[in-house]
Amino acid sequence: LLGVGLLGGFTTFSAVAVDTVRLSEQSLALGLGTAAANVGLGIAAAALGLAGGARLGARRGPAAPGGRA
Repeated sequence: LLGVGLLGGFTTFSAVAVDTVRLSEQSLALGLGTAAANVGLGIAAAALGLAGGARLGARRGPAAPGGRA
């Protein structure tokens, strides 16, 4: 779990970074636009995930003592 999650995150980040640099070499505007889109969409996806999790939690009601539902 740690190897796949941690190392998978590093390889995904490095692939995005390399693609952004290569696009920036062709066109600075394209590279900056890609970087901004990646960050913006990542934040939007995180916000949707948090909102969805909160909504699911509200449907289930309050957690039982001890953290188990």
